[in-house]
Amino acid sequence: MRRIWLLVVVAAAVIAPAARADSPTFTPVEAFTFTDSTCGFDVLVQGSAGETLKEFSNGTVIVSGPLSATFSANGKTVTVNIPGPFIAISGHTATAYGLGAGAFQLPDGRVTLAYVSGVVDESGFPTLVHGKVLLDLCEGLAP
Repeated sequence: MRRIWLLVVVAAAVIAPAARADSPTFTPVEAFTFTDSTCGFDVLVQGSAGETLKEFSNGTVIVSGPLSATFSANGKTVTVNIPGPFIAISGHTATAYGLGAGAFQLPDGRVTLAYVSGVVDESGFPTLVHGKVLLDLCEGLAP
């Protein structure tokens, strides 16, 4: 999991298509640690375990369970709680809804590590298409 972004559902209608799909495949999500250089300096990212990934035959993915992520660089640390579930709808593009943290391209074209709320297009690099940046992690962790 090189980039994390786990999101809270903001539209109940998104759940209905997943409920009609064939039985999902369940996979526990392990704790993870990696180094991200999106900010132009190394950021250590550590995520907790406890989530479960449900993958449906129609391409819908739901990740639920507790997640917190800690971002550390330059003697500073920021921890964010990312409540679930995260829902991604597959089709011509994949779209995720809610609240998340990770590397995003913002509407102005800038790429940063951020804690965001809104709609993310994940058909390529995760792009915030509608919503707002709650915390720019690169700015918060800068030297």
